[in-house]
Amino acid sequence: MKIFNYYSRSKKKWIVEVKDESNSSYIAESFICDSKSEAEQQEEKILQKYGHFCLYSWMTDNGIRELLHTHSIDCKVKNVMGSKVRVMFYNPTENYIGFNNDYIKRFCLNNLLPVNEAIKAMTYHEIGHWIDCKLNPITSETITNKERIEREVRAFRYVRYLVPDDLLLLYDDINYSNIRNYENKYKII
Repeated sequence: MKIFNYYSRSKKKWIVEVKDESNSSYIAESFICDSKSEAEQQEEKILQKYGHFCLYSWMTDNGIRELLHTHSIDCKVKNVMGSKVRVMFYNPTENYIGFNNDYIKRFCLNNLLPVNEAIKAMTYHEIGHWIDCKLNPITSETITNKERIEREVRAFRYVRYLVPDDLLLLYDDINYSNIRNYENKYKII
């Protein structure tokens, strides 16, 4: 399911529609609202009703930008598509946090995670990579597997104090799982 929120000039109203992703012409639900704030409230209700199935690019993008702004992080945000793209990553060369909306959706569904909280936890981790690259610049084109894991651990530690208490458990779970996956992938234990 996808949510579309737009202003209809002919009706002079805000329209919120929930459409089936497989058939974009099929409207599951539609709401006519008098103001943008009312439309945003309706979107929140839809998200609660449909849960993880209503994830759209601007939600992820705005969530990341909001955290970067809150912590005065000078970094761009990019929605990157492709089969080799991870859920979320920091690109130090171009100074941006990239994300793949489809992978985030799958990650949240597979792990039964609330989307907004998962996006925040992952963004905090990428902020950790941003800090790590400022403190420990990458000097060569390639890094060893051991260095990659060390960078993951540093990114996790550098930013942990910024993570709000209500998000800390999820942040820790995602990061411990991520580090274990790297250790297993590179056979470094």
